Parts: sequence; C-alpha cells; structure tokens
Amino acid sequence: MAAKLVDHVGYVDDAIEAMKASLRLQDARVITYHRPGTYKGTIYSGLPEASPREINLIAINTSELDPLAGDRKSCTGCGRCVPYCPMGAIILHKGEGDTRTKPYAEIDFEECVECGVCLRAGVCPADAIREQALPWPRVVRKAFSDPLYIHEGTGIPGRGTEEMKTNDVTGRYGDGYIGVGLEMGRPGIGTRLREVERVIKRFVAMGIELEEQNPVTQLIEDRDTGDLRSDVLNEKVLSAIVECTIPIERAKEVFCAVEEIAAEIETVFSVDLICKVAPDGTIPIVTELEGAGFVRSINGKVNMGLGHPLYQR
Repeated sequence: MAAKLVDHVGYVDDAIEAMKASLRLQDARVITYHRPGTYKGTIYSGLPEASPREINLIAINTSELDPLAGDRKSCTGCGRCVPYCPMGAIILHKGEGDTRTKPYAEIDFEECVECGVCLRAGVCPADAIREQALPWPRVVRKAFSDPLYIHEGTGIPGRGTEEMKTNDVTGRYGDGYIGVGLEMGRPGIGTRLREVERVIKRFVAMGIELEEQNPVTQLIEDRDTGDLRSDVLNEKVLSAIVECTIPIERAKEVFCAVEEIAAEIETVFSVDLICKVAPDGTIPIVTELEGAGFVRSINGKVNMGLGHPLYQR
C-alpha cells in the first residue's frame, strides 16, 4: 500500500531536482519539508511541465521560493491574513527568539483549498500573498472553493451548480419526483473528494442517476461504479454538492442510506430536498421526511414560480 501511495504522488527526490533545475540552482539545498513524516498528496513531480511554483510544499533557501505562496521574504509576520482563512490554513510563526528567523506567516498547502479569500481580503501590508498558477489536479480545489471561479463543464461559478433554486425555469423536478442534494463540507472543515466519492458510489449502487449538470458528476470516471478520477481523490475543497432526482416512493430508502453514509464519511454535510407543492397546498415530501425521523430546518425556500418556464417551450 505504501508503495502505491508513493507512486501516486511522485518521489520527493524527483520534486527537489525539478525545482533545482527550473531555478538553475543545482547547489541549493532543502531546508524544510512541510510537516515531516506526514503523507502528502500534492507533489506534482510527475508533470513534465512542473515548475517551482507548482511544487509548493517544499521550501528552498532562496528568496524565489518561500512559504506564503512564494514570498516569505516580504512577509512581515503581522498576522492580519490569519483570521481571513476559512480553513484555518494560515500558520503564524513567531520566529526563534533571535535575529536569525523573523516572524512570518505560512500557508499549509495540504489544508488550503485555494479559495482566494486571503488574497482578495487585501489586508497584507507587504503584498506577500501571491496567486500561483495551479496545475491539475490542484486546480480542482479552486474550482469548488473560489466563488468567482466558473466551472467549464457547467458555466456556473461557485460550486458549479444552480442546485434546486431555479426549478421554475429548468423544470428538473416534476410531479411525483423529489430532488436530493448532499452539500458536503463547510468552512473550517471542507471535504476531500474521496469522501464525496463514497456518497456517489453508494447512490450509483442503488441505481440512482446523478445530475449531469453538476461538476462533481463530471469528475466520475466509471459510471457503473461511481469511481471518481483517481488523481483528484486527495484534493480538499471547501464544499461540493452531490445531486440526484428520485421517485418520491424511494424517499425513505434514500433517507436510510443517507443516515448510514453519515456514520461512514469524515466530514459534515446537509441534506437538501425539493418537490413541487401539491394542488391542495401540501408538500408531498414532508410525510416521508418526518417518517424517516428527519427534522426540517426552518430556513426552507419557496420557489414562487415567477421565472419564465423554458422547459415548457
């Protein structure tokens, strides 16, 4: 198993040599390796176009490649950026108590989800936070975490899906059907895509068809099993949504599966549900929901049907 993990992320020695070659500093030596002894899944030494800014977990004793996205030399260690990180991934180092090491902030790239909040906050007095070019698969983190990023597969920013909020226009969910969404991860926790894969595989095994206009669905490599692309599984994102449509008769079955999933995955999630209101004004899903022991949140949304129903054209 250990050999497979090493093969998957690339060898550290290869990463070091790639950085030295790109910097043209063959005599440079590695002085830190982020969290020694911890498994790392974001070393891209296998990429032929690898560059020092793409291999961002190792610091070399040059000013060109330092923590905080490349400019530790400029960082004053003021700590203003720290509270802006929704993942708590900015670490403030106070120095060694002498003049050899000044205080500085460092981004934990294993926990960073590339949301861009620290950069857009504009609080760094030294302009030490720099945006880096993100290679595949790390760019997936930005795609699901930066609300300004537009997903290529859906053309929608944020998490790449309009979810259930536009049903008066799209008509995704008709009479006798309900929409189910699992919003996985939240600020402060996030989720690895391998946890998202667990949910997808469970739904696929139940014969549930997932929403195609969703970037999570578009990462599926094997539609028969629900396996995601293997190269994205260790990527951490702020949040991702798994969506599907089911006949209302299967609601209890799906709710039971969701309860089992909650005990298996290592993140938090919330359950979104949508259905059309019946002609008598009742909400058909409520009976199924309460029968399964679920408690409805008071902040539900009502789609008034004021949108232009394109699906009827």
